[in-house]
Amino acid sequence: MVTNKLFILLILSIIIGLSSACSEPVGTPIYFQSDRDGQWEIYSIWHDGTNLQRLTEDQASDANPSLSLDGTKLAWIKTIDGATDIYTMNPDGTGAQNLSNGGIPGVIDYVTWSFKGNLLIVSVSDPQVADGNHQIYSINSADGSSYTRLTKDDSIKHRHPRVNMQGLGYIVSAGTSDDSMDLLLIDLEGKARATIPKETFRASGNFQELGNSEDYATFQSTGRALMFSTNLDGDWEIYRVEPDGRKPGNITNQPDSNQTRPDWGGALDGVTFAYVSDQDGNQEIYTYSSDRGVPTRVTVNDAIDTNPTWIKERVAE
Repeated sequence: MVTNKLFILLILSIIIGLSSACSEPVGTPIYFQSDRDGQWEIYSIWHDGTNLQRLTEDQASDANPSLSLDGTKLAWIKTIDGATDIYTMNPDGTGAQNLSNGGIPGVIDYVTWSFKGNLLIVSVSDPQVADGNHQIYSINSADGSSYTRLTKDDSIKHRHPRVNMQGLGYIVSAGTSDDSMDLLLIDLEGKARATIPKETFRASGNFQELGNSEDYATFQSTGRALMFSTNLDGDWEIYRVEPDGRKPGNITNQPDSNQTRPDWGGALDGVTFAYVSDQDGNQEIYTYSSDRGVPTRVTVNDAIDTNPTWIKERVAE
């Protein structure tokens, strides 16, 4: 009888343990930069606003995180005494590696991953190249070798590259002035292919009017659409457009506030994106479902939280 009771207690303890493990909450991490601890550092937080983690902790400025498409690596820019380098690490903050080691002249201001993950695509302002206008370069993501210039137009600034989710190239912000940037599709070699939104389809307004800018574009995981930030309506809003430039339309529609830096994640449902908004007084991370049209605030503090990045649903090669 005692043996039977012990056996029953053992089975119950196993069941309780399994139930506890199964009920443990699971979230989709969003990675971002924040100055909540006095300087720029990289953090992660689940999409429901729980499980905040600080991933970098030193005297440098750590900013502009970018998650690889398969979710296995983070790249970011570390600045020490004005000098910038590209680092990579595991998503839990371990295994930090300096890829550039001072070998990239000028100032690195943005980094993203190539479709296959073998390259990092960066925008760099080098005073010895294109009169300091930002240009797009690639480097090997494993060891920082093979630093190669992609864009070749010295008269144009090229900034904030994002990968095409079908592996065909990148979309960048391009223009002669930071106040009037347009979205430019470039191929894998850096050759310009098209401007988005196309002039023919600009029913929502004149995106190319002087003083209007389109910036921080992001592709949907399926490649069927992209989003970008624009000040076309006075404040900054997030627009959606089809890849051939048709049907541009305001998604966020938050008057008297600014919505910027969208990052379209496929990990949840393929229609939800993360972005930055100051609608509640300071810059915070939000998510937004383009199906439901409902913004959800993710971070809550008095600091600046910006540049969200999270996993995409990778398209098969």
